[in-house]
Amino acid sequence: MLVRIFAALEPDHKSRQALYDLALKAGIGRVIPAYDLHLTLSFFGETDDAERLKAAVRSVNGAEIRAWVGGRRTFGNARALIIEDGGAIAEIKRKFCLAAEFDDERKLLPHITVSRKDDFVSEPEQIQIRLCALTLFASENINGKREYTPLSSTFLKPERRFGCMLFDLDGTLTDSAPGIKRSLKYALDKLGIYGYDPEILNKFLGPPLVWSFKTYMGLDDDTAVRGLAEYRRNYNEMGGKYVAEVYPGVEKLLAALKEKGIRLGVATVKPEKTACEVLEHFGLIKYFECVSGGQPDERKADKKSVIEQALKRIGKAAGEDVLMIGDRVYDIEGGISAGVKTLGVGYGFGGYAELREAGADYTAASATDILDLI
Repeated sequence: MLVRIFAALEPDHKSRQALYDLALKAGIGRVIPAYDLHLTLSFFGETDDAERLKAAVRSVNGAEIRAWVGGRRTFGNARALIIEDGGAIAEIKRKFCLAAEFDDERKLLPHITVSRKDDFVSEPEQIQIRLCALTLFASENINGKREYTPLSSTFLKPERRFGCMLFDLDGTLTDSAPGIKRSLKYALDKLGIYGYDPEILNKFLGPPLVWSFKTYMGLDDDTAVRGLAEYRRNYNEMGGKYVAEVYPGVEKLLAALKEKGIRLGVATVKPEKTACEVLEHFGLIKYFECVSGGQPDERKADKKSVIEQALKRIGKAAGEDVLMIGDRVYDIEGGISAGVKTLGVGYGFGGYAELREAGADYTAASATDILDLI
């Protein structure tokens, strides 16, 4: 199958937002969304050789790149910010092209396209940015909009080593969708709710259930709480919580992180007792210093709070040496609000588009990809 592919360096969340704001200040009215800002290294056009290119990406290693905006330039209909770094970008490109056996004849000046509609009104300020990952993207035109899907990434080693990593549970450590959906169907049957599109149950994977019952099924507070009680009956008492599987590579990842001395915790809105039982059942609890979860009624569950609670129990302050790893927008937004770095796993319940739009600093296609960061 032919896929349009390119390789790019990705800024972290703060840098993407800074670049977006900079373009607005320089007079561009319609700026490319912050989550789509990237520095293209090489174009491959349409190719059916994606696996070889993925392998080439995975073979590259290097340190995070500190760069800065060095002016503006127009390339055809693209309005771009010129990126200067002293040669590190060229070195990453050289390593990648060598591994990909690709002779890139286009000697592009390193730049980040910020608009294809409006032009600059003034010269942009000079700001510093951080480039944290090399990613292979598939580019597709979907409903008249250009969509970029990560195919493979390698993370450039951060300047400051991660000393603490917090993991979401459902959709990150375990694929719990079958058990959750089984228990949801049971609860809805008990409430006398039928005829809904089964696909809507996928939206329940991640956020607090009372909120989901109200939002996706239109239930009032009391009925939503009854729904939660019926769900819990099936999930906890009838074994739904164990209808799940640990994602490939997760235990290998946790063992490697623990061996490296990285402090590990779980931060989930799932009730804490249930989370501990699930982790115990699948033999994962031994890797974690703490499990921070929500309250049984889930009415006050929010990701920022459980992240802050996890850090307090571990005795760790928020900062750039803490990484929150999850699969939904709530994990990423909660991590950002709590003042930590974030990583979104594309194999979970949310998908890459949701994670990138939420502002994830990193995205990973598999659990083993995360090993790059150590």
